[in-house]
Amino acid sequence: MKKKLFTLLLAIVAGLTVQAQTTVEWNTAPSFQPETDLLPAFKATLTTNDTYTVRFKAFSNDDGEMFDFFTIEGIVGQMPVPTYENYVFSHATLPDGTKFDVTQDITKNMELYFYYNPLIDIKYVIRNSKGKDIFSATVSEVWNTTITQLPAELDKSLFYDYSEINFVVDKKKTIYVTATMKKNPLVAFNEDEEGEIIYNKLILKGSNYLYYVDDYPNVGLATECPEDETAEWAFVGNPYEGFKIKNHATGSEMVLGSADPTQDGRTGGDTYATLGKEGSQPYENWTLRPSNSYTNGFFIFNDDGKALHMRDGKVAYWTNGYDTGSTFMAERVLTTEQLLEEAQKQLEELTAGANEVQIGYPNADALAAFKSAIETVAGDIAGGVVDERTICDALKAAIAEVKLPANAIYTPRTDVYYTITNARGSMVYDPAHAEDMDADGNEFLWYANELNKDDANHQWGFIEQNGVYYMYNVGKKQFAGVTTANPQVEGKNF
Repeated sequence: MKKKLFTLLLAIVAGLTVQAQTTVEWNTAPSFQPETDLLPAFKATLTTNDTYTVRFKAFSNDDGEMFDFFTIEGIVGQMPVPTYENYVFSHATLPDGTKFDVTQDITKNMELYFYYNPLIDIKYVIRNSKGKDIFSATVSEVWNTTITQLPAELDKSLFYDYSEINFVVDKKKTIYVTATMKKNPLVAFNEDEEGEIIYNKLILKGSNYLYYVDDYPNVGLATECPEDETAEWAFVGNPYEGFKIKNHATGSEMVLGSADPTQDGRTGGDTYATLGKEGSQPYENWTLRPSNSYTNGFFIFNDDGKALHMRDGKVAYWTNGYDTGSTFMAERVLTTEQLLEEAQKQLEELTAGANEVQIGYPNADALAAFKSAIETVAGDIAGGVVDERTICDALKAAIAEVKLPANAIYTPRTDVYYTITNARGSMVYDPAHAEDMDADGNEFLWYANELNKDDANHQWGFIEQNGVYYMYNVGKKQFAGVTTANPQVEGKNF
């Protein structure tokens, strides 16, 4: 056997055979560690002077095959203590304290294989949805285990959804995994610059929008987001190898970069992130890691692991670490087609809602105006007669207009109480019906009864939160709903 075929003692397997026939009993043993653990427990009756063979087998990391590595032969009662590389195989301690000794406990006419969890090199190749290989890495996996998910160091599930993984580690192999960008990734990104580019609004430390400014440093921060291309940023690359960050207003040849912040005597406070011609700055490749400071927050690191940070109202570094001041968030900038699709979806929802309830929904004139605006924009997109910025502004204005309280069929007041009546009477909280259930198990707590304006159980109030109105019973101190559960209304406790 050629030495190059195996990695020394990655695995050791004992195969023991003896000429005489017998009945064999054995127990399952734990993972075999040569220094301390024992081969599986088994017993057999042997006659003194029976011959035997003990074979120690190694596992080839190259081809996944077992082969004889070390063999000893002897006679029962006369066997020497075999050793190899300070590993003693003649006996050891089992978990229950029993002993294994080849001079007494030995199997006949069979080989027992016991594996020492060898590590096998598995190459993972990550492919994007277009079939292009974007990253590969080799990871050592435990022999004879079943793998159903990517190793943690390769898992970028904040950005990608992955194809199914399910294989047994039996020999060296290459596993191809398809990565499809999530519908709502941590940051919307572009794996290349082919086709329509996806942009984001970037927010640092909760409320500071990054934008391009014609000054030095040319990346500014504003608490109100500029509604133009200066505040739109594209991430080009992938979460494995890093991203080039580009600004919509400065074009594809300019990228975000910086000098070396470790040469800055103020812990990176004077090393600014700036937009420059690609290749003109030492650090232009950026990697992202999640941050817990804000929901969907993340850090932006250079290739030396130094994070961008808000310093004195500018985008610079803090080389001593990273925290809330280093946390970014991203808001995806919708394309004209995406914004139109969103507006059409809202029109459908508002139209359906107006047929079911009145409170807070747009009136007929507002819905007609919204529909007309959508149709106009759709025609402009199809005909190519209006630039993208004008179309986006028109859609945003139409979406905001239809939601104005003045355009609602009816907007309730929050400073008065109401009675709600129909042909059967007044809507009231009636504890007598608290035990009644509908087919879904919901309690009939609200009931039509003879109106009594002075009874608080007949009185209803409204709370407005983010444009949504919640109705509650004044007497019961509980929100109206299909069950007794209260919705989460901030700042209102009964």
